[in-house]
Amino acid sequence: WKRDASSDEVDGHLFGYAFYFDLAADPAEKKRIAALVDRIVGGIVDHGFVLRDIDGRATQWGNWSPQSLNHDPNWNVERNGNSTEILAHLGVAFHVTGKTRYRDAARTLVARHGYGRNLANLRYATPSEATHINDQ
Repeated sequence: WKRDASSDEVDGHLFGYAFYFDLAADPAEKKRIAALVDRIVGGIVDHGFVLRDIDGRATQWGNWSPQSLNHDPNWNVERNGNSTEILAHLGVAFHVTGKTRYRDAARTLVARHGYGRNLANLRYATPSEATHINDQ
């Protein structure tokens, strides 16, 4: 158990699960991956787009909630990148599980909470701002 997982860690895990699912997994492994992704992304959705630690508290950096990203000035700098992340997470979850709740959640974030606009505004002024934790 590792405490206080970040959005970047979720990015890396879901990236790996999606590629393994598509390129290498046998049917039994696909079921295991789908269950794991469902548990991770389902938990994030069920908790208002916030990653909860084993103790039930929000992790420091696992936050994709519309309230935080769009209305809390402390999260303003994370708005565009985290909007991109959660839409990708929901896409992976829909792809591997087939559960429409993930497609519907993504549509809600875009239509009601402006995540499409947030995504479109993902820009950096200098190359040094574009790091592995922001846009890749």
